[in-house]
Amino acid sequence: SDLWHNHDDLDLHIVEPGGYKIFYPNKRKISPSGGMLDVDMNAGYGSTRDAVENIFWTRNPTKNGKYKVIVNNFSKREETNSGFEIEIEYD
Repeated sequence: SDLWHNHDDLDLHIVEPGGYKIFYPNKRKISPSGGMLDVDMNAGYGSTRDAVENIFWTRNPTKNGKYKVIVNNFSKREETNSGFEIEIEYD
């Protein structure tokens, strides 16, 4: 998951082996490896300072290889608290 404390619209992306990208246009769609973005916060007007985005798999990913994690600042709205945290859990 990705966590930040301002109204910026940060977008969490994961690029799977083979190039499929899990991100906001594919929200709530199961990817080829079984992953899904289920939470996309601060899109539009930036409604919270305790924002989080989440991509998960209900089982181990079905594709072996490298998974690239990207955080895109889609809309910068504030200069304060501009950092973010990424938490990755496996198994």
